[in-house]
Amino acid sequence: MKHISAVLAALLIIISFSCYSVPKSVPEDLTKEELIQLAQDAYDDGNEKASIFYYQTIIERFGEDIGTRITAMFEIAHIYTKAQKWDEARPILEEIIAYFDTPDSALTLPQAYKKLAIIDWKKLPENSAL
Repeated sequence: MKHISAVLAALLIIISFSCYSVPKSVPEDLTKEELIQLAQDAYDDGNEKASIFYYQTIIERFGEDIGTRITAMFEIAHIYTKAQKWDEARPILEEIIAYFDTPDSALTLPQAYKKLAIIDWKKLPENSAL
């Protein structure tokens, strides 16, 4: 009986790791919207690493559009914030907030992300009293 339990436990561990794999590549012809959907689906399935991978792919492929870059960066930072991975979230949030300190930011950047980044930035332990 103990042997069967050990085998079942090992299988569950193997299955759980295989469910949370990160893709090795992403087809080049996927649109930004398709990548966003893949990232959201991965996150909904509990696979934070794959979700971050897809958002990083969005930045690599479509990051020249600053609005797209900020959106993907925020999603990555937000995943880290929700997981309380403060050291990973902090530099991304600070970079996002810095984008909004430029003179033309109100004309060119999605303003909702400034508010959202500040909300998450205030969740960082050293900022929670602010």
